[in-house]
Amino acid sequence: MPGKDVHRRDWAERLVVGFLSGWHFKTMCRLMIERAVGQRIGNSNDETLLAVYDRWIDQVKRDVPADRLLVFQVKEGWKPLCEFLNVPVPNQPFPRVNERAELVKFLAVQWKLTRLVRWGVRFVVGLTVAFVLYRLF
Repeated sequence: MPGKDVHRRDWAERLVVGFLSGWHFKTMCRLMIERAVGQRIGNSNDETLLAVYDRWIDQVKRDVPADRLLVFQVKEGWKPLCEFLNVPVPNQPFPRVNERAELVKFLAVQWKLTRLVRWGVRFVVGLTVAFVLYRLF
C-alpha cells in the first residue's frame, strides 16, 4: 500500500492549481494562519482573531524558554532586539516596511496582477482552442 505522501500535492502544485482555478490569496493566507495556530478561523471578526493571536502568543511563551525568547514590539526599534542578540545597535534608522498603507498598496497591485494573469491564461487557452478547431475544420 503506498504511503500517504504519494497522493499529496506539493505546495507549488497546490498554489498553481489554486491560482488558476480562482483560489484567492486571502484564502491561502487564512489557511496558513489556521495551520499555524491550530484552529479554524474562517471569516472571524477582529475580536475573535485577536483572541486567537493572544492564545498563540501565550503558547509560544509557554513552549519557548525565556532566555531564548524575545517578546518584541517593532515600534521599540533596534535597542531591545540588539541587546537580546548581543550585537551593537546599528547607526541607521530601524526599517519600517510593514506599514499598513504599504501593505494595502502591495495587496492591491497583487490583486490586479492576479486578475491580469487569470484573464491572460483564459485568453491564451481560448485562442489555442480556436486555432485547433480552425485547423481541424
